Amino acid sequence: MQLPFIIVSIIALFIGLINLIYMIKIAKRTNEIQDEKLLNIDEDANNILSKFRKVTTDKMRLLDNKIKIADDVLQDLESSIENAYSQLNILEEKINNIQKANTNYNQNKKKNILNEQLIDKQINEENLIKKEKTNNSIDTYESNSIGTIENSGKIKEETKQKIQVNNEETKSEKIRRLLKEGNSPDQIAKKLKIGMGEVILVENLDRS
Repeated sequence: MQLPFIIVSIIALFIGLINLIYMIKIAKRTNEIQDEKLLNIDEDANNILSKFRKVTTDKMRLLDNKIKIADDVLQDLESSIENAYSQLNILEEKINNIQKANTNYNQNKKKNILNEQLIDKQINEENLIKKEKTNNSIDTYESNSIGTIENSGKIKEETKQKIQVNNEETKSEKIRRLLKEGNSPDQIAKKLKIGMGEVILVENLDRS
């Protein structure tokens, strides 16, 4: 009676041992599956993190480029503003210089007009004096001339030549005076109504 009981016990023990081994294998497999899942989760997390880092890096790089472009634009704008201020200052200076030049020109023009009026007055007075002297000289020569009409004409001609010489000398003096006053040869020629060559000739004679 004891033998069958022992056999049954051994069989039961063996079955229990098999069940235990099977349960251990199942548990081990379950752990392996969980480890694989955890490993896959880690890989997925790493992939997601890598993608996130890449996207973040790209975004940061793009943002840096935009910031650099904005800085360049601001620098160009500041440079343009500084250049505009500089050009404005130059323009203001030019305007001031033009205004000063216009003021000086108007003042000089007024002085020249007054000088011209004074010179014209002096010339007119001198011309009147010369005319009177000429008439007196002709009358004197005519009244004192003795002889024929030819001799009288000759005397008149000589008188006119002498008067012309006197006029030329007076004209030279006028030219010298006007040159000393700072008038140009062109201005003197217009004032005295003579050729500019005469003025230049007198000027060159004085220099030599």
